[in-house]
Amino acid sequence: MSRIAALMAFSLSVLGMLATTGHAEVQILQPLTSARTSPSDCWGCCCGTSSLSMNPSSISINTCTYQGGYCMGDKHQAAWIYQVPDLAEGESIDAMVFTGNRSGGYGSGAIYMRWVPTGSLTATSVNDTISNADAVMYINWPGSYTYTYNVPLSVYANASGGYLMVVAAISNTYSMNLVNSGTSGARIVMHVDQQCRGDYDGDGTVDVDDLLSLIGVFGEEDPDHDLTGDNEITVDDILLLLGGYGGCA
Repeated sequence: MSRIAALMAFSLSVLGMLATTGHAEVQILQPLTSARTSPSDCWGCCCGTSSLSMNPSSISINTCTYQGGYCMGDKHQAAWIYQVPDLAEGESIDAMVFTGNRSGGYGSGAIYMRWVPTGSLTATSVNDTISNADAVMYINWPGSYTYTYNVPLSVYANASGGYLMVVAAISNTYSMNLVNSGTSGARIVMHVDQQCRGDYDGDGTVDVDDLLSLIGVFGEEDPDHDLTGDNEITVDDILLLLGGYGGCA
């Protein structure tokens, strides 16, 4: 049996196994860590951020209040860090949504988002996110049980993975409670666009013509056909192409 015939037979057997499997495009990101912020207990410091209560099951947030120059109520905010997984070559983030469940107070507020270098959540990183946000969403928290906000494109347009911090605030003095555990907790729903990896002829479909094109350079160094990034065409490249076999929406 020739090399091409053997590779075709192998490829057809793999396609038979892949026929019953799907490729997920939606990923739900739960927070890596979370916190409720509080100000310091010094006189007149009720609006700052200096301490954190880590990973509570719910996060109560509200704004600060003064009366006669005295602090009558501290400000509390919610903060999360999400680890966005590294994307495979050819993938891109098509959309992000920040969503979860809430109760209690509602009204105007803000959501701050910033890419951060580590998964460490500190009072300093919260303040940095607020003052140097990659995006700020001025919102109205709903009276309904569920909130959903589209993340601005500027946050993820060129993202390939990393740590994303989200800080949520409300202008209401009455506390709003954000669910922070389980499937209804604050989470990011991410849609990943899986592009046509292996569509060498550009017809929008990974098909037998593309498979033959790849097999034709099997064992060679060919950056135009390389799918794994090692600059050599191997069985791994064939498996990647077969994983995306079919039409590309």
